[in-house]
Amino acid sequence: MIDDGRVRLGAHGYRHEYTQLFFTSAGVNVSIETMQKSRWGPLLVHARLVGVQARAPNVAFVVSVGATGSDGGGHQLPGRVIESRDGQGRESITVNTDGLWKRNGKSPKEKIGGLTVRGAAGSKSIKIASLGKMPHLAFALGPGSKGQANEGVGLLASRAARGSRTVREISSSMSEARADVERHLEAFGTHAEVKQLTQAALMWNQLSRSMLPGPQTQCARGWGRPWVAFMWDDVFASMQLALDQRALAYSQLTTLLKGKLSEGFVPNMWMPNWISFDRSGPPLGALALRLLHTRYNDDWLVELLFEDVAAWLDWFWRKRRLQPLGLIALGSDPGAMGSKYNKPSLKMAKLESGMDNSPMYDEASFDNTSTLLMRLYDVGMSSLVVAELQGIEELDLDRLDS
Repeated sequence: MIDDGRVRLGAHGYRHEYTQLFFTSAGVNVSIETMQKSRWGPLLVHARLVGVQARAPNVAFVVSVGATGSDGGGHQLPGRVIESRDGQGRESITVNTDGLWKRNGKSPKEKIGGLTVRGAAGSKSIKIASLGKMPHLAFALGPGSKGQANEGVGLLASRAARGSRTVREISSSMSEARADVERHLEAFGTHAEVKQLTQAALMWNQLSRSMLPGPQTQCARGWGRPWVAFMWDDVFASMQLALDQRALAYSQLTTLLKGKLSEGFVPNMWMPNWISFDRSGPPLGALALRLLHTRYNDDWLVELLFEDVAAWLDWFWRKRRLQPLGLIALGSDPGAMGSKYNKPSLKMAKLESGMDNSPMYDEASFDNTSTLLMRLYDVGMSSLVVAELQGIEELDLDRLDS
């Protein structure tokens, strides 16, 4: 979430061992890097100015956990907030440009969100007056502050009560972590830059939640929900992850296919407390499973997901064939009638295409009394179903041979 300003997402390691983003607001461009070598190891953060326009305001770098964007009493806080969420609350890294500072002579250390967060040795902390008593650490980043503006500020967050780093040590660690990510990308040769961009897009949108079987990359978040998943986007994500991350690719596809409904189909989209019960989307499960099996040759994955892919195709065969030719047509079933977004309609049937508002369906009509299908043979969807039938046949032969 960004209250104001712009964020450009940079590199993101597969194990979250290194991340970088750039935040620009009010003529100030800030680089924020993080690194963590292991799951329970200390988290290092390095923030520094990488560009300042003339007459840019003073900037503070703030780390806090609380009601991000307000003081807890419904009052909006000034500043520009970058927010990430975990299961316990909201963690925020804030670049604040309101100038409402007061000096703090205490050691720059604070208990935040169950972790001990401390500034790098030599850093001078400040207090953001508008944050009041909310636990936070803040550091003058520039351009009006001296000393810290050039090499930036550093933070160390850990479960241990002790530990220290200098800004220079943190900066050096970041450089090493960044170099490791870049060395991994070198294997992709002339496609390294494209690989970095796609990997960043996948990893910055990856979630791990108790309600999900495993880590999953979502294509979007919003609409007042912490995440939103779209079916065929998630399939494509599993194919992209399969390039060099077997475990994440397996988790991506397994989470998707195991999310099928009792009727047998994978829903078009889902989010916390809401699922598109009335429709599915372009069937690509067999294609993705075949690709993963060809690349890594793990028979157990086929055994795990074969029946899910078969059930999905069986649903298409039972529910989406339009007579007399028996080709596939888009449809929308009764589903959860309590929601206007699940009632059978032409609009909802269009969404099953994965192309949503494509003009291809502008002249189509919908049978809302008997078949609950568009009165239109869909050659593209029919071709996908045939390709999936071929793919599942090949997967079944692989199972018999193994």
